[in-house]
Amino acid sequence: MEKPCVDDIVFQILTWLPAKSLMRFKCVSKTWNIQHDPDFVKLHNARSLARPSTTRVLLFEVEVCPGGEDYLSIKKRRPELEGFSLKLLAPRHYFNYYQMSVCSNYCHGLVCLYSFKDTQTYLYNVTTGEIKALPFSMNQEIHAQYPLDPQLFLGFDSITGKYKLVHIFVGKNNGNRVIKTRILTLGTDSSWRKIHMPSNCFLKPKRCIFLNGVIYSTDNSLNISIYYFNFRAEKFGRLSPPKNSYFKGLNEMQTALRGKLVIHCRFNHNRRRENGTLLYDDLNKVFMQLKDSYPNSEEKVALVEAERIDKMTLSDVLLATASIISAPASLVFPNPFLLRNVSRFVENIIPLSSLV
Repeated sequence: MEKPCVDDIVFQILTWLPAKSLMRFKCVSKTWNIQHDPDFVKLHNARSLARPSTTRVLLFEVEVCPGGEDYLSIKKRRPELEGFSLKLLAPRHYFNYYQMSVCSNYCHGLVCLYSFKDTQTYLYNVTTGEIKALPFSMNQEIHAQYPLDPQLFLGFDSITGKYKLVHIFVGKNNGNRVIKTRILTLGTDSSWRKIHMPSNCFLKPKRCIFLNGVIYSTDNSLNISIYYFNFRAEKFGRLSPPKNSYFKGLNEMQTALRGKLVIHCRFNHNRRRENGTLLYDDLNKVFMQLKDSYPNSEEKVALVEAERIDKMTLSDVLLATASIISAPASLVFPNPFLLRNVSRFVENIIPLSSLV
């Protein structure tokens, strides 16, 4: 019987290790510098996605801003609440919102950032801390002297194994302002392709979440709808609420915990209005009412290790993680922290040179 190669065994072992260990092991042996091996990166990313709930983590984007209650005030008002620690993400765990803005959703540990200083858009790997400028123009509108960060949507096509970037921007047609949409497959020689976005579709990168190849977003109108873009089919769509109910907004925490779209909803029963939550079964394309919470119904106070941040200022944005198995169903953020976004975090060691 043929004996397995030692290098193959080492290869398989390394694919199960966390990214932090892999970054250290690059200094041990040249053969262990496997970050630029496409097969290894693909397998490591797939195993990170398939990890059981006991080893998954959540990624929190937290803004430092004034207002709200401090921790002691919350504990005095609600003494039953326990503290829940969020671990600051290394190596780059914060940036200033007025200098660098998040201009896309988070997707498998990747996100797009926009620099107001040099009006440049960057791709950022949250896991490795690598940041690389996107080598193309976003064609964004300039209002007076203030540039607008681009509206970008980042997604992964599991069939092709490629990341895609959708750009929604203001263009002109016969002198009139029109909304235009284009898509780019990263890591290929292909160029931007025009795609059609229906006029009744509304996507916002700062109020959206990526799940299983689809990005979902909500609007701010009185009759809130759920809009989506399928990166495999490259088509936009809209989800309607079940009969005798309407959407109130996206439940980000529950969506991140379950890995399924969870919506705040209001139901009309016999002329009575009741609040509740709906879970979207994307396989059968139906909404189901949720009566339980995951992993528990207790609300806790989020604690961020702010003292570890050098020269922390207002409007800094922090990146922190927490274990999904211990995360409460909801969190209260004390002053000066404000939750901006939460999603499932996938450790992605892909080098940005293979995408940009």
